[in-house]
Amino acid sequence: ARGRFRLFGGRLKAQVASHGELGPQTPQRYLNALTTLYPDKIKIILGYHETNATHMPKWQDTEHVDKKDCHKVWRLIEKQTDVNIALHLYRDAQQGVADAQVICSSDSDLEPALRMIRDDGFPVEIGLVIPREEGSSRPPNKKLSDLASWTRSHINNDELAESQLPDTVPTKRKAIKKPDYW
Repeated sequence: ARGRFRLFGGRLKAQVASHGELGPQTPQRYLNALTTLYPDKIKIILGYHETNATHMPKWQDTEHVDKKDCHKVWRLIEKQTDVNIALHLYRDAQQGVADAQVICSSDSDLEPALRMIRDDGFPVEIGLVIPREEGSSRPPNKKLSDLASWTRSHINNDELAESQLPDTVPTKRKAIKKPDYW
């Protein structure tokens, strides 16, 4: 798997997407564009989103939570993404298929997997890139950073701009076009 990339995420549901039916179609087109341009370099591993109605307390600008002032809301939960990342990280380290693993996340759910990789002594460099805006005052996840070989606090805007796919990706059928609202 040297020089290969994995992209983890969940399929979006139209009922909670900002752009309705286009919501799930747009990321799928992006994934299709990636696999068209880099068929031997990228693997996409998808979980799913679960939605359910629940009651949550209304947010107030205090530390007090008024459990009597609850409102019915949609709760969107991404399922399987964290466990998929953790299992792939550990398995790749155990099998020795990579000299380095770079994770773009600040999710503390990954801490047990990184700790096990370290505790089990696998000789893999672990890089951590925190997905936040340049200049953010939020500190990196200390527990993940302590387990990583190195931590990068952000990706700057110029790097993001340079890493964009082209506006149109030709395919054997219909070209994949970047949505206007992106």
